[in-house]
Amino acid sequence: MSAGRFNTTAKYETNTGDIRPIKVQPETIQSWNPEATGTSQGSFVKVSGGRRGYGTHARMASFKWKSDIAPSGYDNRGSIRIAMLTATAANNLTYGTDYDYLGQSLNLVGFTPERSK
Repeated sequence: MSAGRFNTTAKYETNTGDIRPIKVQPETIQSWNPEATGTSQGSFVKVSGGRRGYGTHARMASFKWKSDIAPSGYDNRGSIRIAMLTATAANNLTYGTDYDYLGQSLNLVGFTPERSK
């Protein structure tokens, strides 16, 4: 992800409908990936690190930069993982569709479901 400051007030909707806080980059919140609405309660949803630990681990979409060149501040390895903040946004993702992110086009290449333990 970029090297910018994190948004620590973003909201994530769990698969059970609970609204929880999540720490994401401001650019994660897009028209195609809006944050959840409502009052967030409980512990932060995990975005990075291993998925074996306790807590809720965010549903993640993997995208490939269409131009193979990442925007400034991003790793140029050609792909990015983005936490999908609502189940609706995740369900609306379509393989083969272009998504705009920081002025670059992305293509969906994979998806990891939410995990709670």
